[in-house]
Amino acid sequence: MAARFQLQKAEDLFATDAPKALATLARVLQDQPTNRVVAERLLNALAQRSFLVPVALPFPEGTSLARWSPDGNRIVTALTALDGNAVRVYERGGKPIAELLQIHWPHQILDISPDGSLVATATEDRIRVGVCVVDDHKSG
Repeated sequence: MAARFQLQKAEDLFATDAPKALATLARVLQDQPTNRVVAERLLNALAQRSFLVPVALPFPEGTSLARWSPDGNRIVTALTALDGNAVRVYERGGKPIAELLQIHWPHQILDISPDGSLVATATEDRIRVGVCVVDDHKSG
């Protein structure tokens, strides 16, 4: 029911504020990735308006999650490997900025702050949660 309300809200916004309408649809799709109606509406809106989409270099082998910072200047990836799991942060062009959070459990949730300075992760067991300040290369 909430998705239907958000879809209608997005439709109304397209007349006055297309970027906000797209953000609304993207948020609904993030919360409900199997919602085909919202996915198709978002794809159609992007295709009709020729919005630029950031192009990323190929991810390293073992990448299980990736997320762009909202400002588009950084991308954070979660890597799964036999010797441990890490979070890596890259500049838009692919240059590594930091490697953070070497832990045993695979990452299940990954997010980055709007300006790309903070990274938050949660592991499969939901017990280990870390927040990293990328600019200082410190983890907590």
